[in-house]
Amino acid sequence: MGESRRRLNVLGVRRPWFNMHSAKLKRRSRFSLARRYTSPSSHGKTEDASISVLSTKSLSGRDDSASKKALEEVFPTFVENKPNHDTYKKKRLKAFRNPTNKKGREYVQQLNAGKNHMKSDHFSLDERQKSERIDQNTDYSGTKTGANPSLHPLRKRVDHWTLVYFETIHSLLGAETKMEDDERMALIEKALEETHGKECELACDKSCSRVLELLISLSGPEQIASFLHRLSPSFYVVSTDPAGSHVAEAVLKCAALILQGHASDGVCKTLEQAFIIVCQVVGDNIVEAMTNSYGSHVLRSLLCVLSSFPLELTQKRSRGGGLSSRVSLSQETAKRVKQDDVIFPHLLQLLIGRILDSVKMIGPELCMDAFAGPVLQITLRVLAEDISRITMACCVLLGCKNKAGGEGDTLLDKSNLENIQKLTLNDFGSHLVEVMLEVAPDDIYQIMLKQAFMPHLLEYALHPYANFVVQALIGSIRKQDQVVLLLSNLKPSFWKLMEQKRSGILLSLLKACKQYQCSEQEVCSSLAKALNSDGLKSPLLILRLLFLESYMASGGSKEWRPNLNGQKMSVLGCAMLQLIFSFPMECSQLYWLSLLNIKPEEILATVKDLGGCHVIESFLSSKVPLKHKNLLIGKLKGHFVELANSTSSSFTLERCFSIGSVDLKEAIVSELVSIQVDLAKCKHGPHLAKSFDIAGYSKDPDHWRKRIIRKEGALKAFADVFDLTSPKGKKRVAGSEL
Repeated sequence: MGESRRRLNVLGVRRPWFNMHSAKLKRRSRFSLARRYTSPSSHGKTEDASISVLSTKSLSGRDDSASKKALEEVFPTFVENKPNHDTYKKKRLKAFRNPTNKKGREYVQQLNAGKNHMKSDHFSLDERQKSERIDQNTDYSGTKTGANPSLHPLRKRVDHWTLVYFETIHSLLGAETKMEDDERMALIEKALEETHGKECELACDKSCSRVLELLISLSGPEQIASFLHRLSPSFYVVSTDPAGSHVAEAVLKCAALILQGHASDGVCKTLEQAFIIVCQVVGDNIVEAMTNSYGSHVLRSLLCVLSSFPLELTQKRSRGGGLSSRVSLSQETAKRVKQDDVIFPHLLQLLIGRILDSVKMIGPELCMDAFAGPVLQITLRVLAEDISRITMACCVLLGCKNKAGGEGDTLLDKSNLENIQKLTLNDFGSHLVEVMLEVAPDDIYQIMLKQAFMPHLLEYALHPYANFVVQALIGSIRKQDQVVLLLSNLKPSFWKLMEQKRSGILLSLLKACKQYQCSEQEVCSSLAKALNSDGLKSPLLILRLLFLESYMASGGSKEWRPNLNGQKMSVLGCAMLQLIFSFPMECSQLYWLSLLNIKPEEILATVKDLGGCHVIESFLSSKVPLKHKNLLIGKLKGHFVELANSTSSSFTLERCFSIGSVDLKEAIVSELVSIQVDLAKCKHGPHLAKSFDIAGYSKDPDHWRKRIIRKEGALKAFADVFDLTSPKGKKRVAGSEL
């Protein structure tokens, strides 16, 4: 800043600093310079309490002789060499002595305005202190409490000795300090006793809040319950503070662990009384808490504690369900809260009622808020198991009446459809619609699908935010006819979706077809047609999917060829191929025939890629005939050492060994014998050496081969007996029925 001012002065530009009132300059200079002198050990805090007294007296315009004396004791050199502001003031006033001088009149006006502004500020400060004072002895169980939402509460600064005390506690409880358990618990209990009556100001202090978090994490159930009960009247103030919100979340997390365990009746009763006050305080300021960047996190944790919803699920969630969840073939349902597990159902319903009332009052704008949206998402997840309440919540969020259930009822009118469209096209509102589709009852989902999404399906699918809603819509399908309906509307636009980088929708469609075992042949052939496949055995089909982004960047050129030197394969393209190879062999025939026709160097590049190796593993695990799998493994001969040295490719190599014939197994082990010593140094090397029995092959290859043949024969006999599709398996089942 100083450098830029010097440059302006050289250019002849007048500094605005000289237009300040000299008396105001005097006070500001003394205040800022006194604050600037700090000790290295205090981390930015003033050296003595006399400095804060000095600044207060100087700003209030009183006689500062005592302050000057205190400053001389602390900083004698500074007072000795300080500039003479009184002389400077006289020189400035002398320049404006003439009443006809325009600058003089402006100067006097600035002088009077500055005095009036300082007086009004000082008066409002005192009034605010009176209005925000909290009585710690008041019973809040039956009264309405909470901070005034129109004024931000004034928090007292923690005094110097309190800071020193808690810093000492933090150092004593550190990992490097050796202390007996009894001494540690006594120290923690004593430190928490020191917080009586000062919970709010300590929690809102940047330094003390860290110590409080540590104390809470080390305290017992009785201390945590007592601390939360004392903190509850000012819980809203603490939860909306940058430092205090961490303390609030820490105490909520510990309270959740206590309630889930075997706590005593006294502790549970204290916690219930504390949560009653907390819900009243937060409920009275629910909109401010939801829309606050810090209060939003605390409110989500509070909902989870009251409903026994896992707190860790609110921390990090992948948008649109995450790639791993869309590729996974396991049909895992979303985490839902059972109503029998709710700890305080009356408090939960009270808090959720306040949240939904705020949505009714404000409307869709609250749903599109960056911080209120996640609170509403957790609210829906908490109510997911209760059909009546989740239906009511969905209707409130959509702004419609609760009339779902009959075929002739029309749940959504024109204004409701506009609200859904606003939410779907909004960055933050789209997240809420995703959760709504996931937890909504079947009738609500069906109405939203047909009335809100089908008329604008392609528009939403191509939108930067709404395409994630379409993915959630496909991922939340409840019936086979819904899969057929969505596929029939989207399959003509497969190429456009891939061109606009919306391949996640195709991945969701493949997952839905696999889950409900319908339209598998249709979706595979439509995808192959969109990729401009040149023939039945063309290798370009598989390569265009493996390098999907590169192929789309070329505009679908027929002259396009992949660059195997360092170019990464498409994550979504590889994920789609994994799902396709899990389909029946007849449905995925176009793709595995294309895979068998690509060159050996392209096979090697696929195995070495982080995503491509999963494609090869999926092919080797498919129902494709074994001779085709051996043909693919044979193209990797001469490169098994290279694959064994890579962590990701080693899993594919292990899969090749288990699937391949005896000759291919011997080819793999014979190449790895040369790097047996180096392989033992790798993290995955000992496992490969043990699985392949490299040491046994190096000693006696013939004995190793005979042992592998016997093992293969035993596995084949076992498969013939227990495989119901084989002749022996069918004969065994028929015999057991007789």
